[in-house]
Amino acid sequence: MKPVCIKNGWVVLPDAVVKADIYVQEGKIRRISAAGDGAVSADTEGTNVGASQQLIDAADTYSNTKNSLIDTEDTYSDIKNLMMDAECNHAGHSIISTAFNEENYAVIDANGSYVLPGLVDIHNDAIEKEVQPRPNTLFPLEMSLLEFERKLPLHGITTMYHSLSLGVGLSLRGDHLLTEMVKLINRYRATRSVIRNRIHLRYEISHLQGLHIVSQFIKENKIDYLSFMDHSPGQGQYRREGSFERYVMKNQGMELTEAQALVVDLMERRKQIDWDQLRQLGHQALKQGISLASHDDDSLDRVDIFKSYGINVSEFPINLETAQHAMEQGLAVCVGAPNIVRGVSHDQNLRAVDAITAGAASIICSDYHSSSLLQSVFKLADEKIAALPAAVRMATLHPAQACGIADEAGSIEPGKAADLIIVQRYNGHPWVTHTLVGGKTVYTADTRYQAD
Repeated sequence: MKPVCIKNGWVVLPDAVVKADIYVQEGKIRRISAAGDGAVSADTEGTNVGASQQLIDAADTYSNTKNSLIDTEDTYSDIKNLMMDAECNHAGHSIISTAFNEENYAVIDANGSYVLPGLVDIHNDAIEKEVQPRPNTLFPLEMSLLEFERKLPLHGITTMYHSLSLGVGLSLRGDHLLTEMVKLINRYRATRSVIRNRIHLRYEISHLQGLHIVSQFIKENKIDYLSFMDHSPGQGQYRREGSFERYVMKNQGMELTEAQALVVDLMERRKQIDWDQLRQLGHQALKQGISLASHDDDSLDRVDIFKSYGINVSEFPINLETAQHAMEQGLAVCVGAPNIVRGVSHDQNLRAVDAITAGAASIICSDYHSSSLLQSVFKLADEKIAALPAAVRMATLHPAQACGIADEAGSIEPGKAADLIIVQRYNGHPWVTHTLVGGKTVYTADTRYQAD
């Protein structure tokens, strides 16, 4: 694969936005060098730029950088100094290609565009709508997977944790189709892929017969992330009377009597949950290196219970008090990008922006609407809710850290995988012009014409 040079882009590093070139070889980011005057954008963090984000050759590691923090008053000159050649760089490692020859590289001109790390989406169940776009209309699983994957690079998503639910018993959430999709994704990613396909198994804890399925998937390394869900009426997402029934009637085309019968069965099964067995399942996952999450936490006690099971992520807490408690307990808190874009929860629960403003959220996922993830990042920056590097971290580095893949993904640093997106703006909307996964361009876009 020919080396790639992305030139003249506004590169979003973990703590700064700088004008720089990125050199990619063998699927990895090898060098980052100053472009032109190496200007620092006003989109940089408002506090300090950490020297841990120093631009160094791949032979040096992120963790070994020891220099002191750079004060923001000297950010411009100090970042330029960090981008000097080998004569001024410790251990003789240059961050500048002094012998750059365009003939040796596939050059992508990113002038006027942002260059971001590829988005890492740890919760997105939109593949369910690809399988069943309308009630009682199922499409072939392989066709659905291929078509859904093709849509993700245009939204800047380079790592997707396909969120597959086990236990509701409806559509793709039933045992048979769920297990078939898990097997399909594992077969598919072993042979080819466009992006990095991973599996987030969402286990409905009242589905008692599904416990052995989850355990087997863990043993066989078939899943990459596990969350515990409880969608029973009267608590969590469906704490309002009748909300569960309305949901299944709308999404599954059920009659009221059918929905009510489903509720009776669900509540009876919930009484039989073996909570100690559930805790053992969580610890089994941890031993396999699988990250764990809770879902729709609505109380401090709920967070504490699931923390004892080994979770490190709380997804979509229902209220601010619960979100703050989760963060205080050292958990990552995940909120939905559609909530940010729309400015409100579709269930009238916690507004994501309120959680972020209060410092009670650290991860953004697309939830059910893939295109919202990149939109939400730039909305946070545009509305000055978060500096651009901080907003980007919530959709890249933080989810990568939560799922244990930050050594390879989630930020633009030498030695990491070259999962990169180039983003332009149109009327304030971000749109992706290039997506690279492992240094390979998997998506490009351009306009048909440009008006004078």
